[in-house]
Amino acid sequence: MGGLMGSAAAVALAAALAVLLRDDALDLWDAKAARDDGRYDIVPMVSPRLLGAPLTAFSAALRVPLLGDAIIAWISKDNEVGMVASFAATINHAFSPKYYPTHVPTAAERERHARHAPFNITEFAGASDAFKVSQASPFRYYSIADYTSRYAAGVVTPTEVAKRVLDAVSRSDVATPPLRAFTSILPADVRAQAEESTARYRKGAPLGPLDGVPIAIKDEIDVKGHRMTVGTDFLAATFGAAEEDSIPVARLRAAGAVIIGKTNMHEIGIGTTGLNTHHGTPRNPHNPEYHTGGSSAGSAAAVAAGLVPVAIGVDGGGSIRIPAALCGLVGVKATFGRVACPAPDAPSVAHVGPIATNAKDAAVVYAAVAGAHEAVEESLPQPGVHVPVLSDAAADVARAPLKGVTVGVYEEWVNDAEEEVVAACRKAIEHLKAAGAVVQQVQIPNLRVMNMAHGITILSEMAAAMTKHSANFTRFCAETQVSLKLGEKFSARELLAAQQVRAYHTHVHRELFKDVDLLITPTTAATAPVIDADGLSSSVSDVKETASLMKYIIAGNFVGVPAVTVPAGYSKARGLPIGVQVVADFWQEGRLLEAAKVLEGLLPDGPRRPEVFYDVLQ
Repeated sequence: MGGLMGSAAAVALAAALAVLLRDDALDLWDAKAARDDGRYDIVPMVSPRLLGAPLTAFSAALRVPLLGDAIIAWISKDNEVGMVASFAATINHAFSPKYYPTHVPTAAERERHARHAPFNITEFAGASDAFKVSQASPFRYYSIADYTSRYAAGVVTPTEVAKRVLDAVSRSDVATPPLRAFTSILPADVRAQAEESTARYRKGAPLGPLDGVPIAIKDEIDVKGHRMTVGTDFLAATFGAAEEDSIPVARLRAAGAVIIGKTNMHEIGIGTTGLNTHHGTPRNPHNPEYHTGGSSAGSAAAVAAGLVPVAIGVDGGGSIRIPAALCGLVGVKATFGRVACPAPDAPSVAHVGPIATNAKDAAVVYAAVAGAHEAVEESLPQPGVHVPVLSDAAADVARAPLKGVTVGVYEEWVNDAEEEVVAACRKAIEHLKAAGAVVQQVQIPNLRVMNMAHGITILSEMAAAMTKHSANFTRFCAETQVSLKLGEKFSARELLAAQQVRAYHTHVHRELFKDVDLLITPTTAATAPVIDADGLSSSVSDVKETASLMKYIIAGNFVGVPAVTVPAGYSKARGLPIGVQVVADFWQEGRLLEAAKVLEGLLPDGPRRPEVFYDVLQ
């Protein structure tokens, strides 16, 4: 024990020295000057990268009375956490703390939504057309329509497909390295669901466009009969098997979808790589030596590897969009409250949504799970769900499908990424212009304080949610322990100040979307990080890496505006996917998905075949 504590003290001292010696550290953050200064203000994060024994020792040091408090105080000073309270003290008193980012539609907004014809998901899905395939790239992912059209024609049955999926998952878990997309599958239940769907097709009476389609669900969402681990090795015993489905899962099941099982995730959803020391780390199907991104890691891995055409993720700080982007997929994070699903671990920032191989499938599943539910108060104010026609013809650039749409570009923000990521985003901007959109330069003030306020909020919420499991605290991996200890130490003043910043940035974004219809950025500032073998059993803490993956993500969670990520290309050296993100005003998911469909034209030959891929329809 003495040796461990000695190591912990040494790591603590090293961390403190890193704080004190930072070249870009500020002795005093001038909140008023920052508020009034419109310049781009995000600065690189500087923090030691820890893994293995040093990280274990560091997490142990944080649990030591006084020593842990001193280290956290140093970390907070280093990262200027105090800027949030300082900034909140300077903003207009009209920005009272706003805890839930719920937006009640105005009368004008409701009227605009009411002009749309009643949305019919069956008609919408039926308007599908296949991805064009060139001779140069014969690969394409199977769409939802590929499954259901084969079922209807009797080419294959849901029962046969379910068997193939189960076999493919088993093979993926004994591969070298294992894919580790799923953590819980009940084979008998999967077969029973598939048999029921097969019977409906035999009668010529499928329930709709999702009947028989295999879908995977992130582990932190309740699925009847399954235990919820939330990526840990002990919470399954605490929660037991779910007695009923969560709202979005119940909606999918009612539509006839075959729920394959629950997918792997970064422990308690508190990281961005997907690394999991308990259930194994999901591998990026495009290059298994790299991470999928997180925290909805298994959902992205399952879709990218062809095990399922769509999976459900949860996004509290990019956890749908980051893995979707890093795995070459489409990920939708709708307006806060649009998809009714309680999220007790991060109630004011979490969103449930789909990860799919194409915009049309993402839209179909989004439409299936979206909508108000009386059990979730935050979902009640929303207008009706509507998605425009998403066909290849409608998205043809030659037809100028985005004529009249204004797209905002924050030049300095877009440029603050790896060179290949910036190039892909610029190509996407040009593609939108070719489709008729008008590009307008914009600025978004005080991004840095928004990012910090989101960090205070999500870590505080997660630390509070995990307090009830304090007896098992040391069973969390070291990275999670560090994050939770940080979350425990934020004060009530800091948390309230963060909600004032939320109110302020809600105003900022509302003003932004008076001038533009959409905002485009990279999804992440870098491609997928490489998997460090030394961290697979101990976890990794890399603040710089996390900040790079989350740089463009925060407004979607903290303010609650909708966002979608779309594949935009691949890195030259490793063939790793690059994503671009499009953001819109509250309740404008239809416009987002329309832009996503147009942006599919960035890959005219279709997506590349991943290194790890399972064909379950052949």
